[in-house]
Amino acid sequence: LHTAVAEWLAKAFPMAGPPSKDSLAALSLLSTIMIERHSDSWLADLLDQTKGVHFSAAVQSLAEAVSADDAGNYSKGREAAQRAALMFGSAGNGAAQISAIAEQVYADHLSWKSAECISLLQRLSLPLQNSRYWWLRAQMSLERSNCANQMGDMATYLSAINDGVQQAKVHGY
Repeated sequence: LHTAVAEWLAKAFPMAGPPSKDSLAALSLLSTIMIERHSDSWLADLLDQTKGVHFSAAVQSLAEAVSADDAGNYSKGREAAQRAALMFGSAGNGAAQISAIAEQVYADHLSWKSAECISLLQRLSLPLQNSRYWWLRAQMSLERSNCANQMGDMATYLSAINDGVQQAKVHGY
């Protein structure tokens, strides 16, 4: 999924020029695999809502966020993810917006901004509970454990890590 978000989406939905047919095909195949093997509809939902003037710009911002976080530039990653979340929201793509907010959570965790991390996780709680985005649900549970640990909340740390691992196992991740 990391490569899909960091590279394939940006190539499939460029700001200018033709979309990459290979990237579109890879995203489609990955979406099918996620549904068939994991009952996870996140990528399918994201790909079902790719219209709107803000979508390509939002995809580029999300790719920028992932790349910045990968490089250890978490403040740049958080800013780019926040821009992406706002644009995905304007484009009406809830699945992509959740993913962008999840990238903000990741940047906050790695920046030791525990309170911001927990606040964003609370914001994601209901949308994730009402979804079949099993990978993101497991990932955000693990992020909750990381941020709770940074705050010294060992009870939440332990329950969240167990929940995340269990969710990943149940859905074959």
